[in-house]
Amino acid sequence: MVTHALSRPWPSGRRGGAGAAHRRPGRPGPAAVVAAALAVGLLAGAAPPTGPRPASGTAPEQLYVAPWGRDSWPGTKARPFATLPRAQRAVRARTPHLASDLVVNLRGGTYRLRDTLRLSGTAGDSGRDGHRVTYQAYGYGTARQERVTLSGGRRVLGWRAPRRPGGAWRADVGDLTTRQLYVDGRRVPRAALGGGLPGRVRTTATGYVTDSPAPRGWRNPRDIEFAYTLPFWVDARCGVADITGARGHTVITMDQPCWRLARALYEDDGEPLTGPTDVLASPSFLRRPGSWYLDRSRPGHHVLHYLPRPGQDPRRTEVVAPVLETLVSGTGRPGAPLRDVTLRGLTFAHATWRAPDEPAGFVSAWALYKRPGVRTWLTVPGNVAFRGADGVRVEGNRFTHLGAQALELSRAPPAPPCGTTSSPTCPAAGSSWAARHPTPAASAAATGSPTTTSTTSARSTGVPRASAAPPPTAPSSPTTRSTTCRTAASWPGPTPTCRASPAAPASSATACSARTASWATAAASTCAASRAPRTPTGPSSRATR
Repeated sequence: MVTHALSRPWPSGRRGGAGAAHRRPGRPGPAAVVAAALAVGLLAGAAPPTGPRPASGTAPEQLYVAPWGRDSWPGTKARPFATLPRAQRAVRARTPHLASDLVVNLRGGTYRLRDTLRLSGTAGDSGRDGHRVTYQAYGYGTARQERVTLSGGRRVLGWRAPRRPGGAWRADVGDLTTRQLYVDGRRVPRAALGGGLPGRVRTTATGYVTDSPAPRGWRNPRDIEFAYTLPFWVDARCGVADITGARGHTVITMDQPCWRLARALYEDDGEPLTGPTDVLASPSFLRRPGSWYLDRSRPGHHVLHYLPRPGQDPRRTEVVAPVLETLVSGTGRPGAPLRDVTLRGLTFAHATWRAPDEPAGFVSAWALYKRPGVRTWLTVPGNVAFRGADGVRVEGNRFTHLGAQALELSRAPPAPPCGTTSSPTCPAAGSSWAARHPTPAASAAATGSPTTTSTTSARSTGVPRASAAPPPTAPSSPTTRSTTCRTAASWPGPTPTCRASPAAPASSATACSARTASWATAAASTCAASRAPRTPTGPSSRATR
């Protein structure tokens, strides 16, 4: 698989989850470098057009969508549709009999997606007989091109003033869970301590011990997350399971299996995993203006706390919380790829990625991360993802305010997913070499820096899904077998449900549904171990995030 995040290949920041970008002075802009590489590399490998080309001069059929339209209207320029799902239904009704290209024109404005826009090779979203289906900003390529944003975010309204001057504003947000927040178009950080653990700290098999009593006063400890910024642009996140102690010492117990995975990976050279570079997500840390905290102590009745900057009134400010993990997905299957679809002139914004909230956290090497029971590295998914597609063009778009990777192109596997423990084609990963030399096919997560794509045309069906790259100096490494590993993340068909019970042995792996598995995300399922997520035992639990 090749996954391209058209953003910085630098480590994530300390606050706000995986992927806050850092720019090193004196280096060329990675956005431009990666965009150029994407255009050159994929154009070089693009497949020739299939099927007959439309006769020259054949005018494309036009459909229109506008924020002020109505889905009961016919989708004309004067009477446009209101939503993309309605336009998609109109496209599917026309593709079986395409006589020309079909263009869906989006008028200027923000389209807040309630669900992922899912394009399928078997549901009628593909072009046909050499004709393409295009979704584009109205006026694309002209001086009158309108600005169109596809947003996976939700505006936060209903703010309540603080109980004391200078305190945090609050808003009821239902069951909202997110790792990012944007205020007036800027990403704002989660509440953070602003440094590592206080006192003299010692690493243990289950976490840390410090002689400082301060951590015992941190509120909602099971919401707390430790951030690690490590050499070679490596970033990690692990949650706290409990904080206890007495008689001059504090014991911090970390989430499992995150702590076990982190020690196995980062202590491979014999050095103990040092304390975190920052500590996040407790109401005790909500002291810096422009920071936030999400209280999930009452399931289904979450409360967002925001400490505004001087002069800022949340009631008169646009506050957006990303909700969706995938904005647009395109899927096909062997023999029936999604084909001949174009996205151009669009801005993709406000998507999140919540996998680091899981008990396995985010133990990573660049854009690769680990999960128990999975012997290959997993790749941070794209907020716009095409799996099993042919002749897809992504042209002149902008990716911004994203919590995962920007754009993913991966192949459709020819075999059912998973079998991670039984398949001889899956080599073990996690060596010290792999930790320090992640596959070049992975790039860093897109989180806040806007990126514009150049023209891209790709056959994602021909690109193997990448696992940890074997060391070039080790001939015995399974270099030819690593590309045949499969996870459910790359399987485009119906996702199997999780069949393992909580008591199943850790060695048994199973493909789990993106909505039911403990390790799955809405963007992609994974071949996960059968360990169930921990059951909430108190008023606040990381499992409810």
